Amino acid sequence: MATLTVQSTSLAGDALTVTAAASGGDEFVNTGRELFYVVNASASARTVTFTGQNASNFNVTSNSAVALTGSSTWTIGSFSKDWFNDANEKVQVTYSDSAANLTVAVIQMPSTTDSL
Repeated sequence: MATLTVQSTSLAGDALTVTAAASGGDEFVNTGRELFYVVNASASARTVTFTGQNASNFNVTSNSAVALTGSSTWTIGSFSKDWFNDANEKVQVTYSDSAANLTVAVIQMPSTTDSL
């Protein structure tokens, strides 16, 4: 499992660095303002699963699975710290079939009090 670097963004704009998805899954530090960016360069559909760590308001712990269509780009999130963070404040991500032809990045949205 690889730990993804959380990248910042602002109104001034920032370049995004994407990396290959790890075959054993990825993880990232989550403050509740993160978005998961994924490009599926494969013609095949894939599923990205975010592991639920804690019970929701309905006392149910469940994963969030997002079905990606082939040859598509997705932005997913944000992620509730209460539901998705593990003991290390990270979100765990896995990929169906194979991580081949998947590139990913994690973007932290600025708070409304952040300045340019």
